[in-house]
Amino acid sequence: MKPKAILSVGLFMADEWLRGIIMYFRWRSRIWERKSLIVKMEPEYGSSSVPLEKPQ
Repeated sequence: MKPKAILSVGLFMADEWLRGIIMYFRWRSRIWERKSLIVKMEPEYGSSSVPLEKPQ
């Protein structure tokens, strides 16, 4: 292999390892749970496709 090809492969591997390490720590810190594009809403009574029993 040419030295340029070896360097390219090495840089690719280093990039993937760095990305993996960053994602590991991000996953462990649970930061991703606080970032959301969709707002969670409470389901309304009767909006489910599963029939619900009326409270007595």
